[in-house]
Amino acid sequence: MPDAIHVDLLDWLTLLVGAVGATATASLAYLVDSWTKSALKNEVTRSGQTDWRNYNLAVMADEDLQDLERQNHLIGGLSHPEIKKMCISFIKIYVPYNMWIAQRNDLFDAADVDREIANQARLLFRDRTLFRRHVFLRGYDPAFCKLFQDRWDRMAAAT
Repeated sequence: MPDAIHVDLLDWLTLLVGAVGATATASLAYLVDSWTKSALKNEVTRSGQTDWRNYNLAVMADEDLQDLERQNHLIGGLSHPEIKKMCISFIKIYVPYNMWIAQRNDLFDAADVDREIANQARLLFRDRTLFRRHVFLRGYDPAFCKLFQDRWDRMAAAT
């Protein structure tokens, strides 16, 4: 009988070690999969932003593309200099937007994103009307836009 108890205990310990190992492996696989998906989302966003950056640079250099942009713009009446300023504004917002997306995908620290948005909000304060009317309406996440708008509202109230 003592040998049977010993075998049962050994079987249970082996089963327990196997279960712990399987759980650890599954957990690690889940974490790697989750991180990979987050990194991919961030990379897709960054790649799209790079494409738009290239487009905006092309628009700033070509009056025909400025005319096309003006015709296709959601709110009409923009002059060539305003179209250029809008394109520069898109380029300025890429860094904080990409950082914000990365933070939402758990790839960036929220404090770093907050500092970058605070810095850009100060730098772009004088152009906030342009951003509200011509930049943010072009597909930026409303939660991202609100971070800037809230800062600008506090800055305007403080002046």
